[in-house]
Amino acid sequence: MSGTVAILLALHRSQGHLGELLGSLSGQRYGDWALHAALDGEDDGTVAMVRAFVDKQPQQTLLQAGPCRGFAANFLGLLSNVGPQEEFVAFCDHDDVWLPDKLVRAVRALAQLSPSEPALYASRSIVCDRRLSPIALSPQPDLWRGFRGALARSIASGNTMVLNRAGIELLQQARADGGSPAFYDWWAYQLVLGVGGNIVFDPTPSLLYRQHGRNVLGSSVTRQGKLRRLRAILNGDHRRWTSEQIDALRASRHRLLPENQQVLDQFRTPRPSRPMLRPGHAALPITEK
Repeated sequence: MSGTVAILLALHRSQGHLGELLGSLSGQRYGDWALHAALDGEDDGTVAMVRAFVDKQPQQTLLQAGPCRGFAANFLGLLSNVGPQEEFVAFCDHDDVWLPDKLVRAVRALAQLSPSEPALYASRSIVCDRRLSPIALSPQPDLWRGFRGALARSIASGNTMVLNRAGIELLQQARADGGSPAFYDWWAYQLVLGVGGNIVFDPTPSLLYRQHGRNVLGSSVTRQGKLRRLRAILNGDHRRWTSEQIDALRASRHRLLPENQQVLDQFRTPRPSRPMLRPGHAALPITEK
């Protein structure tokens, strides 16, 4: 079990929780990693925190300016710069705390698969409040739904995802196709599944997923996360996001398996309408971002 993990960290107004995240990276039991960070927008003290971290760490850390076009563009920009010497990619949010065996478990799981086939690892997370007091576990996904189901929702949050080298190359090539997804993690899951790659879902949590007022969506297990999803349906954001995901996939349609090309061709973006809500289904878990 070996290979460098490129940890991709998108930064934006990150000073408040970044110290805890960086501390959890230092505590990883898997030590062969390099940190790639990109700062979107004005510096609120984040750069100084990253530089102080660099001075204390033997691992390589690269800090660059982000594209300032949202979190998805920031992560995809970081992904484009991952070099061939790095065997794995792990996406990282600035406000979470990684459990010590996060990378060990991900690399071990991916190392058991064919290195020539794209593979994506994801896991459950421990959903916490802003002070990191546990609330609940993130949902267990329905993996049996396959590529058709992936067009409607992702399986997990990007902050738990790790890709192997073949998966990195797939996403880099698809990025060059010109697609611009609304959610990078949902897109990664769709692509890996669409080309017939391997999806590994670990039911053991790998991180503390902090909930606060600035989450893009937050976890679907919290009331606030459910309300954000309901609001996205009612105001049309859900339809727009889905359209952007499908457009990004269509840019890379030629990479999909023939049967999944047909599924994509048959997909219709949900029409804007007032949703019928049932108990337990008050919001669609689009992605756990």
